[in-house]
Formats: sequence, structure tokens, C-alpha cells
Amino acid sequence: QIYEEGIPEDKFEAQLHQVELQVKRTRQHWGLGTISNMLSYTVHDKDPLAVFKLNQYLERIRKDFKEGLFRDLMSKYLIKNKHKITLHFLPDPTIAEKEQLKESLLLEGIAKNLSKSDKERLIKEAAELKEDQEALQDIEKLPGLTLDDISPTIEYVDFNQSKIGEAPVFWFEQPTNGITHVRAKFNISHLPEELKPLLPAFCKFFTEVGTKNYDYKKFHTLMQATTGGLGLQADGFSLSADLDDSHEHIVVSLCFLDRNADKAMTYFSEILATPNFDNKSQLSDLIKNSSVEVANNIGNNSLDYGLSFASSGLKKYARNMEKLKADLFFCQLGAEVLSTSSPKGIYEDLIYNLTDLASYIIREENVSFAVTGDKKKFSFVEMKLQMVMNAIFNENSRAREKLNHTFVTDQGKFEPIYYQNFFETPLKVNNCVESFVGPGYYSDVYAHSLILGSLLTHEFFLPNIREKGGAYGAGASANESGTFNFYSFWDPKLEETYENFERGLQAVCDGNFSEKQLDQAKLVTFQKLDKVLEPSLKGMVKFTRGYTDEQLINHRNLALNCTRGDIQHIAEAVIMPQLEKGESSRVVFGAQSDSNEGLKTQGWKIEKPLEFLSSSYFDKYK
Repeated sequence: QIYEEGIPEDKFEAQLHQVELQVKRTRQHWGLGTISNMLSYTVHDKDPLAVFKLNQYLERIRKDFKEGLFRDLMSKYLIKNKHKITLHFLPDPTIAEKEQLKESLLLEGIAKNLSKSDKERLIKEAAELKEDQEALQDIEKLPGLTLDDISPTIEYVDFNQSKIGEAPVFWFEQPTNGITHVRAKFNISHLPEELKPLLPAFCKFFTEVGTKNYDYKKFHTLMQATTGGLGLQADGFSLSADLDDSHEHIVVSLCFLDRNADKAMTYFSEILATPNFDNKSQLSDLIKNSSVEVANNIGNNSLDYGLSFASSGLKKYARNMEKLKADLFFCQLGAEVLSTSSPKGIYEDLIYNLTDLASYIIREENVSFAVTGDKKKFSFVEMKLQMVMNAIFNENSRAREKLNHTFVTDQGKFEPIYYQNFFETPLKVNNCVESFVGPGYYSDVYAHSLILGSLLTHEFFLPNIREKGGAYGAGASANESGTFNFYSFWDPKLEETYENFERGLQAVCDGNFSEKQLDQAKLVTFQKLDKVLEPSLKGMVKFTRGYTDEQLINHRNLALNCTRGDIQHIAEAVIMPQLEKGESSRVVFGAQSDSNEGLKTQGWKIEKPLEFLSSSYFDKYK
């Protein structure tokens, strides 16, 4: 059809605009990447400044489009090209058993052909490998940084603050290369209880629907032609040691070339003021695609699911934002649609509830804005933001209402749940997590917990769980909201891994680490703290979390001056008591196996998160 009718010019321009926007966007290490690209031109005696001639190339490609170049290319490489192959990938419910049998036969064949001397040689080499793994590495021979190379200061990010009505606006002047970034943050902590289960669907579908004036396809084309597309991210965090403390919000974002500011902000106003969930066909496709995507990627996302589920037992914010429950919502919704002969009622209820949810979220008392870019454009963007708010007031009857505390129910004090759950997945290996309550960003010892995580990771967990145990990776990490996590991924072991977690923690409690190892842990920690941010992201922790420069400096100084005693205190007084009392959460996403039944006798609960799905589910959604 595209070959016969040609590429619509509006869609061509939309895609060309996306290319222009991506090239002009200032990213991490942009200068280094640009110099690297220039080298190839220089080596081949070409103009190294060609990488900056984007506008010239855009005009050339527009001319080629009008002259039919793309139609000729489609004819040559697609329509008339007989050299092609078609691959079909079909699910095999017995693939795990087949691979296990194949591996067993291979090992039996190898063992059968080993002579006595071969076995003795393998035993000797295994012993030598074990000795080499346990030997301390002489890192003095390697070049590296020292703590003297770490700056005690930070890059200060200045910003101005104003208000549009009651909505705060943060203004960040940054060198964004002619691109303005606008973000709208909405508080979602106080939604009606009956609508909260639909929040995952709202977050997933909001960027994929149309508006009152445009259907999805038209609106998508307009957004592609004038912006970098609409983004939405849900976030939850805690700002105190109180287990009940929970802050949740979503951030809707877009970016645009300054020349497109007027149209971009008009469309931003459209989607915030009049999101339209009424298209049943579009909803059906979104449910289908989302559910299949979740089911297909449960293995790839298993570590994230494990960390989220384990933390959800320990603090309220994590329970409210638990990822597995949110993602399985789409699979359950898809299964419900498939199980009924007439899903019309399901769609109608979903449309009504999503529209209702939008009216509660997109309100004046919930919203704050952040604008990043050229200061010269700020006055125009401010005027357009006022128009956004006016459109919301005109279209949303709840926009001006004060509802923050109306729907807060007395759920009682948050009670921690110490999970010991094994989730069976199609994986052949395990993703293991153990979570504890730890110091958060609000604590003066948070910096010490960051270094403890780096020390455990590089001096204990990686050598024992990865190098000796065969896992693809392992580590420990401190979360700014007040959880501390041990983890391993793609791990053939289970019980041995949890034993290694405990041994590593005990070694730190006993002070079995050197000053050099402590210094290395500090350097690794600062490598993360000093990660280069692209200009459009600078200052976002102030906007989304409210963190101050004073807090950043304080944590930095505490990390630099952290002592052995500080590290031992976190391990011995904060983490170890929880381990000894059984007040940690253990979660594994691993392989389906008959041996899993034995875990029940050790107190593990076996879960089958995708039990309601089968290969027929995917067959119906082909």
C-alpha cells in the first residue's frame, strides 16, 4: 500500500522531525561522541564538520522525497527483491524439559568419555581455579583514581520558581541546544480507593490515546511532527524513616524544538485537558499488546520484579507501587476480555473509570511544572502554561476542587510483611533478592549505606556468587527511600546464594576488609554519584523529590569521611539484627522444577504468576 500510494507527506515530515530532534538533543558525553564521529571523516579525508550540517542534509532528503527516491528504494530492496527469508517463531510449552534433557545427555556423554587421567586433571585444575579465585588480587598494579581525585563540591543547579495560579513552576536554564523540555508532575497519593487498581492502565494508556478534537492516529502524527513524543513515568518514594510515609506521583513530559513551541504546547494542552479513552478498538489493541509484552518479558524483568516485591513488604510506598501486580493487571485484563463472548461491558467500564481517574489526577492542587531550556523562551512557555491551566479548568469540572484528603481512608498503621516467596517463571536460572529496612536519603548515615553496598558487591558478593557460584551478577544496594537490598541475577544457585549474602554481611560486621578495599568502595560509590547528566535532567531531583544542594553536599562529605567503624555500624546495628530476627524479605523469580516443592518445608511460598496464561492465550492474540 505504501509503495502504491506513496508515503503521506505529513507522516514523512513527522519522522524526519524525530530524526532532527534526536540528533540535536544534548545527551551524556555528547561532546566526546561528536569528536568520535568526526574522526572517521578525518581518517578518510572527508570534512569532519559534516556532522554539524544537519539542516543541509534535511533539505536534501526532503528534495529526494519529492523526487521519488524512497519509492525507487522500496522497489529495489523490498518489492522486487527476491532474496528474502521468512522466519516463524512458535512457542513450545515443553522447551524447558527438552533443553534439560539435552544438557543431561551432553554431560553424561562427556563423563563417559573421560579417562581416569582426564578426571584427575580436571580435579587438579578446579582446585587451582578455586585457589586463584580466593587469592587477593594485587590491584596496586592497575592505574586508577584515588580519593584525592574526588571533588568535595558538587555542580550547583540554579533555578527560579514561580506560580501559575496555585501550580508551582520550576525554571531551569540549561544549554539544551534549542530544545525546550516541559514536565508536569501530578500527585497521585490521594486517589479514591476504587480507582487505584486502574492506575497502571492509566499510566500505560494515557500516552496512547487521542483527545476531544483528534483521534489517536491524527494526534500521534501531530505530536511526532512537533515534539519528541509524550512520556509518562510513575514514581513512589519515602522521605522519612516512618514505614507509613509514602509519596506517589506521575510525571508527564515532552520536549520540542523552540521553533515548534506554539504547536507543541497546544497539543500538550489538548492531552492534559481532554484525554479521550472512548475508542474501544484502540483500547482493545492496547490491552492485547500490553498483556503479551508483559507475559513475554517476565523473565527479562524478573530482577526488577523481585526487588519491587521484596521492598513492598517493608515500606508503604513500595507496596503502593509494586511492579509485578501492576504489570499482571494487563494480563488479567486481557484474559478477562478473552474469556467473555461480549467484552463491550468491560470496555465501557474501563472507559468510564479511566476518564474519571483523569479528572481526579489532572487538577490544580495536584500539579507542578518544570521547564528546562533557553531562558529567552521562558516567558512564552509561561504564557502557554497559563493556557494549559485554563484549558484544564474549562474541561475538567474537578480541576479547582480541593480533594487531597477526601479519599484518605483509615487503613491503620502499615504492617510489614516478611516475604519468603518463590515465583516460578520460564527461566532456567534464578533471580534472588533479600530486602531490609535501611537508612534513606533523609538519614545522616545514608552515605555510609551506599558505601556498604559497594563494599559488599565488589569484595564479597561478586567474587563468591558470580565468580565461584556461576551467577551472571550479584550485588548490594541502598535505596534512597529506606530499603537495603541484596540480589543476584541469572543465578544457578539458590540456598548457596543466600548463605553467601549472610557470610558477606558477617564478614563486614567482623571488620574483615582492608582500608584499601574501603577506599575502592568509596571510589565506586562516587562513580555513581558523579554520573554525568544530560542538561535536560539537571535539577530534576529538586523538582521530583525536593532534595536540596545542602543535602547533596552533606551526603558527599559523609561518604568521603566514612570510616571502618561507620561501615561496621550499619552492617552490625542496622542490617544484621533484621537478618537474625527473620525480618527481611526473600523473593526469588526462578525456574519451574519438581525440587521447588522441597522449598515449602523451609517456609517458602511457591507462586505461579502466569498460571492463568497458556500458549492458547497468545494464539488468540495473533
